[in-house]
Amino acid sequence: MAQSVTLIHGVTAFLWVILGMVIGKVLGNIARRWLKMVDWGRRFKIRDEEKVEIAYYVSVVLRFICYSGGIVYGLRQLGVSSRFLIGVLIVVVVLVGIFIVLAVKDYIPNMLAGWYIKRTQKLKKGDKITLKNIQGEIVHIGWLETKMQAKDELVFIPNAVLNKSELTKESKY
Repeated sequence: MAQSVTLIHGVTAFLWVILGMVIGKVLGNIARRWLKMVDWGRRFKIRDEEKVEIAYYVSVVLRFICYSGGIVYGLRQLGVSSRFLIGVLIVVVVLVGIFIVLAVKDYIPNMLAGWYIKRTQKLKKGDKITLKNIQGEIVHIGWLETKMQAKDELVFIPNAVLNKSELTKESKY
């Protein structure tokens, strides 16, 4: 009798995990299609060769939430206490938060500096500048970096560095 109850709990736990995976996959796909339909599926250009699709990342987060819910329900079915699950959940959320902060710590200052440069238009495509003994012409101002054509090379300058550094802009007059 005890073995059959344990087997039933194990099968039920397995079904909860599978159900969480199926629901996550379905909801993720629905969210991605819906966000593309309302024009959130467009890709935002971060660098020339790198594009970010917002709808994809939203669908991944939805899938992760559903997968986690299925695993939590499966573990609860096996008799794992709620306090333990909440503790593990808190640790996972903190670790994910730390990883996200570490991953974007260089992007945020560069994006803000890129926004500032574009908004103020102090530098424009075609401007000739001198930065740290390098002379060149700006060929592209992106969100993260600015491309400058020097004598015989293409120089990529992070926007945060460009914004903080002392540079000389040649007058067009």
